Amino acid sequence: MNPDEPPRSDEICVVCGKDTAGGRGFMALHLAGRLIALCCPQCQKVYQENPSHHTLRQQTRESISDIEHKLGWHNPK
Repeated sequence: MNPDEPPRSDEICVVCGKDTAGGRGFMALHLAGRLIALCCPQCQKVYQENPSHHTLRQQTRESISDIEHKLGWHNPK
C-alpha cells in the first residue's frame, strides 16, 4: 500500500479495525458492491449480530479517511 493513500476499506476489519491487508484477514464479504473485511471468527460473529451498525461504521470511516486525505491529513500506518 502506498503511504500517501488512505487505507482501503477492505484492508481493515470492519469490527475491530485490525489490518487485514495482504490476505491477513479471516474472510471478506461482498455486500451491495462493497467488500467487508473481517479479521477473525470472533469479529465475524460480532458483525453477524448487527451488520448494519458495522457497515455504517465502515462508511463513516471511509468518509473521514477521504476527507483527511484530501486535506493532506492522512495518517500512514
